[in-house]
Formats: sequence, C-alpha cells, structure tokens
Amino acid sequence: MIEHRFYLAYLICYVALGCLTLIWKTRGSGELLARNILATVICHLPVIAVIFLFWAALFFFRERPEVPLPALRTALRETYLTPSSLAASLLMLVTIPLFFGMFFTLKISLPQIQPFQYDALFAQWSTSLSGGDPTWRILQRWLGQPWITATLDYVYFLWFAVVHLTFYWQLFSRRRPELRLQFIMAFVGCWGLLGSVVAVAFSSAGPAFFGDLLGRPTPFDGLMAYLDHVRQSGYQLKALMEQSILWQSYVTRNNLPFAGISAMPSIHVSLAVLMALFGWRVSRLAGILYTTFAVLVFLGSVLLAFHYAIDGYAGAALTLAVWSACGWLARRVYRDHSSPA
Repeated sequence: MIEHRFYLAYLICYVALGCLTLIWKTRGSGELLARNILATVICHLPVIAVIFLFWAALFFFRERPEVPLPALRTALRETYLTPSSLAASLLMLVTIPLFFGMFFTLKISLPQIQPFQYDALFAQWSTSLSGGDPTWRILQRWLGQPWITATLDYVYFLWFAVVHLTFYWQLFSRRRPELRLQFIMAFVGCWGLLGSVVAVAFSSAGPAFFGDLLGRPTPFDGLMAYLDHVRQSGYQLKALMEQSILWQSYVTRNNLPFAGISAMPSIHVSLAVLMALFGWRVSRLAGILYTTFAVLVFLGSVLLAFHYAIDGYAGAALTLAVWSACGWLARRVYRDHSSPA
C-alpha cells in the first residue's frame, strides 16, 4: 500500500476541500453526495464484473486447465488475493466511490459555487484560434453528414465504458507497476484538478446551453439546428437527449446523479488524451487505437455542441502536464520503495 501514499494524500485533500466548498457555497449537499456515492457503486460494479469475466476467459484460454474452477481459484489466490494485492485493491475499491461521489456533487453544484460566466470569452477565443470562423463550421465542411454525426455521437458516449474499463484494468493489473501507478494517479488527478478546480475557476456551460443562458442568438444556433435536423432524419442522437436532461436538471435543480453541466476544460478530451499517453507506453497498437479514439472524442465534443474547441485544447494540455507530474511521482515512489533501508 505504500505506493498509494500520494493518492491517499490527494484524496484526503480533495474530499476535505470539497466538503468545505459545499458547506460554504451550497445547502443540503450531504444527501446529494450520498446519492452520488451510491450511484457510483451501482454503475461501477458491472465494469468490475466485465473485467473479471475477461480475465477469467483469458486465463482459461491460456492455461486450458483440466479442472477449471479450482484452477481459477488458485490463480486468484496467488495473484489478486495475496495480502499486499488485496490491500491495494481494496483501498482503491473503497475510496473511488467517495472520490467520484464528491466529484459529481461538486459538478452538479458548480452553478451555485461559481455561476457560469466565461462562455462568451471561450467562444470568442475558440473562434479566434480557428481564424475567425467558429470551429464547428470549419469541421462541418468536412464532417457535416448525418451518418458521421451519428458515429461521433456513438463514440462520444462509448467514452464512459472505455475510460472506466481502462481504469479498472490498471487497478487490478500486476504488470508494469510504475506505469500502473502513474496512470491511476493521473486518472484521479485529471478528474479532480481539471474537472473540479479548473472547472470552478473558469465556470462555463458549453455551446449547447449558451443560447439559453444569454437569451439571444449565438454563433452556435446553426450547429443546434443541424443536430436537430440529424435527429429528424432518423438518427437518435444521445447528445441531444443528454443535453435536454442536463438543462432540465439545471433549471429545476433536481440534482440528478451525474447530471452536472461544465465545459472548461473538457474532461472527455482530457481522459481520452490520458488513455492515448498511456496506450503508447503499453504498445504501438494500443497507442494507435487510443489516439484515434481521442481524436474522435475531440471532434465529437465540438460537433455535438458539448464544448468549445478551446475546452479540448486546454484539457489536452493540462492532461499532458498532469501525466508528466504523475510520472515523476511514480518514479520517485518506486525508487524510494526499492532503495535499501
């Protein structure tokens, strides 16, 4: 468990600061926090089950034991149920729901902590970086086909499964311990530092909600009209359904679990870039696949009106910084751990 000391210190600081912020800026957040913790447990259990089934299937394929179940129990006992492995896994399994419970409680409470105020600025910056034309219009010239939009919509929402399957794969992995630790620390670092600290400091809602916030036309009205056209063409876009749920939750303050609005920086792009950085350390094939996924997620974040382009740029740049810092910490942990007393 000594390798997780930086994670534990980070978790304690994050939860403590989160509690202080909620107490200071909001009311009745305790119940919301409890619901988000429970929702995290419920949503993550199937992911853990999938990881276990995949590992068991791979074990049977490789070993081909004559008596499958006893062999599986022995492999579990020797690999994951040793005292050190069990302690490390249980530490993460117990604390991750608390971490995500706090994250989503802060995200849902974001408008109370810091009202949305940077949308106009980020929309202007994104347009300036694109040469004076909104980024979505430039991308639409090449990708403005309903079937492409529907594909990006599918990939964008596949992100949840890919991100958490990758995380739990590494949580239970016993290979490449230094890389594993770097990935786990960067994973929680991106969620907490980018998704909470930076999101509060630069509170913004995103293109899909910009017009509703301003109450007047915006440069993104054409994008929203196009997405509605795609839906009327027979494609069921999850993006539009999700945006409707998020806006209704914001307006009515129903505080549904996982229903917070936040644009800067893009956590979708951030975690996709993190997996790409991790993938290149695993293998060339993993690097190519994760990088392709990250590019598609960025395109989806803009063309589905969830983010301004600059949200993705900032998410990618900050993730690179977090990844580098966590690499230094991981090397320090294993250097100190392997040094003689």
